[in-house]
Amino acid sequence: MVKNSILLLAVLLLLVSACDLLKKEEIVVLNDRLSSSSKSGMNFDNPSMAKQLSEAQVEGTVQNVSDKTLKKIVITYKIGRKSVTAEIASLKPNQKAKFATTKHKSNQTSPKYKLESITYTE
Repeated sequence: MVKNSILLLAVLLLLVSACDLLKKEEIVVLNDRLSSSSKSGMNFDNPSMAKQLSEAQVEGTVQNVSDKTLKKIVITYKIGRKSVTAEIASLKPNQKAKFATTKHKSNQTSPKYKLESITYTE
């Protein structure tokens, strides 16, 4: 009896885990791109050497593909080693919105970027 109960509990836990893994995404990034601008900066250690600085941010479009209004949406990307975010107040079902993350200063002109997460409340 105890073995059957433990086995049943294990199966139920596996099913719950599988449902979470199969959970449909509710917000989809339709497109994104790295936008960067560079400018020369003063090198105070060696004023004769100008340093090239770049400001980069991710711009793109997201869409709510759920049937619920989603609120307090935070889109987090990694540019190089730094996390940058964009916030959207709310998205109605099937609504699209453009976003731009906070800027990241770097000495690289085209740093790598990657989507880290999208969080929201319902």
